[in-house]
Amino acid sequence: MVKTISGWPESVQVPFTRVYITLSEAYLHTPSAQLASLGIIGFNALVFLAWRVPRWGDKMSRYFMHWPVGPNHRVITLATSVFSHQSLAHFAFNSIALYSFGSAAYTWLSRPNVKDIDAVSGSRSSSSSFFGFDHGLAFFLAAGLASSLTSHLNTVLFRLPRLLRDLSHSARVSTASALAAHSAVLPSLGASGAIYATLTLTSLAFPEASVSLIFLPFVPIKIGYGVAGMLAVDTLGLIRGWR
Repeated sequence: MVKTISGWPESVQVPFTRVYITLSEAYLHTPSAQLASLGIIGFNALVFLAWRVPRWGDKMSRYFMHWPVGPNHRVITLATSVFSHQSLAHFAFNSIALYSFGSAAYTWLSRPNVKDIDAVSGSRSSSSSFFGFDHGLAFFLAAGLASSLTSHLNTVLFRLPRLLRDLSHSARVSTASALAAHSAVLPSLGASGAIYATLTLTSLAFPEASVSLIFLPFVPIKIGYGVAGMLAVDTLGLIRGWR
């Protein structure tokens, strides 16, 4: 890098060098598990910014949004849609949740086991020393794929047949059930399923940990109770058809 910037004016070299050193120190002092979360958030941010480019809208809709049926349906979008967010609120909430719980979950995933210990020297093998994206990305992607596939199967096996059944009766086309079924077969995107899995893993790995709600930051809640409450609310929403 020194050779690269040697020909630059001093007024540019000095601030550039300071920024470079600051970022390098921050990177070197950041735990690898936290880097995994930040890496995923960074990639999600690039995809989010890509949605802001008008001329890319059609391609983003085809390759970063999962359509359960129709001409835009592609298997690969089961994975790519996990890293995709259109609204700032959706992206911000998921990023905060992933940053808050991702490091703990990925630290537990990267814990050393017997196979990682050298039987002679007692040191960890080099293959296990770098956590970064291996376990973290694998878990995040697997959880996201499972969430996307579950949503896809639910749409194809239950929601779509209900919509077609309602549409076959002209008197029921405008009913609430038909409208709900129609909205249910719309495309999906987002990392909520993967982050839900990350939160659940954290609660199982560290059951004694406490969390605080955004609107009640001074009231600590056992993480297990928090996850159970979220599951209860989501289950009730599924039963009652909340949106």
